[in-house]
Amino acid sequence: GVWRMESNLPIALAHHSAAITGNKLIVSGGTTASSLSNNIFSVDIDANGSLGVWHKELVPLFDAVRHHNSVFGNGYFLVIGGETSATKSNRITVFPLNIQSLIDPVRSNTPGIGRENSRGTYTVINKRIYYFVWKNTGSSREPAIYSIGVNAFGDPNGVPRLEMGPSIADELYLISGKLHAMGGRLFLVASLFGKNSRIYTTKLNNDGSLIGLSLIHI
Repeated sequence: GVWRMESNLPIALAHHSAAITGNKLIVSGGTTASSLSNNIFSVDIDANGSLGVWHKELVPLFDAVRHHNSVFGNGYFLVIGGETSATKSNRITVFPLNIQSLIDPVRSNTPGIGRENSRGTYTVINKRIYYFVWKNTGSSREPAIYSIGVNAFGDPNGVPRLEMGPSIADELYLISGKLHAMGGRLFLVASLFGKNSRIYTTKLNNDGSLIGLSLIHI
């Protein structure tokens, strides 16, 4: 096929976050031409993949934020971490969803991984959030994958669990990693400095813990 131009966002944004559930695309936060944004915008996606009319949601983010992440799980929209104008955030904000839009009430929970929430990448499988972050180890940082449960109300449940430390080949060359979920498996797309990107995959145990990490593509 060919690329086609879709309807523009209501405002120009950079460093925002986007997530899709069903037939809806939701964009939150980011940087405008002059400031950080706490806006949430949503748009319907029709059967042909075209976007409808953008709507500004009545419920904003708690903080104006950038470099955050957003995921859907158990009928809820979760906004995770990011950077405010003053600091890096460890907030997880949970928005219940109805058929049409985001609705009140808004709840918030802090999972306790602090600054490592900034510029991470997240996905949800079987009522657990999995996220790739850089783990501070004194004078250096190492790549790591954590997870935390999500209860029936969309709130993070329990404490974060370290699933996998720096076992990625060529980790010293690792620039960034993106997590994806498909078919009950977790995939990590790793960008390496001066090398081709690599794709790793892992299966999950019944308790959601990871079973190894295998390279499947260079």
